[in-house]
Amino acid sequence: MLYNIEKLVWDEWNREHITKHNVSVSEVNEACYKPMEAYKSYQNRLIILGKTKNKRLLTIVLMKKEKGIFYIVTARDMSRRDPTSLKLRRAKKEVNK
Repeated sequence: MLYNIEKLVWDEWNREHITKHNVSVSEVNEACYKPMEAYKSYQNRLIILGKTKNKRLLTIVLMKKEKGIFYIVTARDMSRRDPTSLKLRRAKKEVNK
């Protein structure tokens, strides 16, 4: 099930935090507004598996503030631990052939 993300909430902390993972605000925006996969996690957080325009696969953790509005907790490159990431990585390899 994909979720309706209308607005992402940014502040100094989360901007700085994603930079530590070498992820930009624009990459998070690209991946969040057209997610490939989304699911709920602990503490009712939303996990987004998405792809940027440059085909970079990201895992983004969001916390719902109110309907359609989410705070970015973190964003990083997708890892093999992420559900469906292996399938998505294989699909990326097929596209890049």
